Amino acid sequence: MKRALPWFFAATLMAWGGSAHAFPQSDHPAMLDPSKAKEKAPDSFRAKFETTKGNIVFECTREWAPNGVDRFYNLVKIGFFDDVAFFRVVHSFVVQWGIHGDPKVSAVWSDANLPPDPPKQSNKRGMLTYAMAGRPDTRSTQLFVNYKDNTNLDAMGFAPLCKVAEGMEIADKLFGDYGETVTDKQGEIQAEGNAYLRSKWPNLDYVKTATIVGEPLAAGRKPKAEGGGADSGGADSKSGKEDAGDKIVLGAVAAILIGGGALLYFTRKKDEPAPAPKSKPAPKKGTDDEADEADEPAAKKKPAAKAEAAPKDDNEPAPTSKKKKKPKAE
Repeated sequence: MKRALPWFFAATLMAWGGSAHAFPQSDHPAMLDPSKAKEKAPDSFRAKFETTKGNIVFECTREWAPNGVDRFYNLVKIGFFDDVAFFRVVHSFVVQWGIHGDPKVSAVWSDANLPPDPPKQSNKRGMLTYAMAGRPDTRSTQLFVNYKDNTNLDAMGFAPLCKVAEGMEIADKLFGDYGETVTDKQGEIQAEGNAYLRSKWPNLDYVKTATIVGEPLAAGRKPKAEGGGADSGGADSKSGKEDAGDKIVLGAVAAILIGGGALLYFTRKKDEPAPAPKSKPAPKKGTDDEADEADEPAAKKKPAAKAEAAPKDDNEPAPTSKKKKKPKAE
């Protein structure tokens, strides 16, 4: 027991330090009031998404889908996508995101639906499109990038608004081992936010921050970099330095505990006497068949059959976003 304690505390500290993967979220006033995010988008612009795998740049054209492009422009500008998870990654279909990590923010935006845009482009590989709950007038904040040509979605009203201009190889690398499993948990994501995702689905990739290329940060959106930065100023910079100091201290303590635990383990192992050899019981008398049976290990319990589910049809309706507690099957 004593030998295990140093390892336990070291693992605890490492988990404590390693769980702080959250990225700064925007505090723009429109985050809790969609009516404050009504700016008209430029005719064309680029949006840069810094993700945990690398950068993805979208090139957007307002004429393709004016309502959707205006909303996307405002969401990026106010920082809505900062610290938002790619919760649905199906490499044979789409990658989807757009449920905010703060349940309070998610609650006010989930019903901020957009008027329809008739599709003017096709859902080919690399095109960015809104998810919806069955009808084009249910689009709000969830988006997906087509991993392949999903042109069957065009007739369903899915209107592309941007295309990946740079970083499609980054999009292809987003963690997808959970498949559709998390897709069915959208009610929990909306209710509990990133606390739920990081606890139950720790390997998901995230948008660290998203900005409009060539434009300054919107008024009211603090220029917070991860862990604070030169532009953060004042308390944010101080907080960043303190966080960095805390991580250094935690790392040092963890290293000491790991080293001490290893030393204690090998020291005690060296001092322990070698175990006495076990005597093999004499075989029972009987027939040759009985002797063979005695030498065989006890029959292991036959494992239960593996549960299987029919694979998702690539031609099924694209990502949809159900509201509130009901999972979104998009």
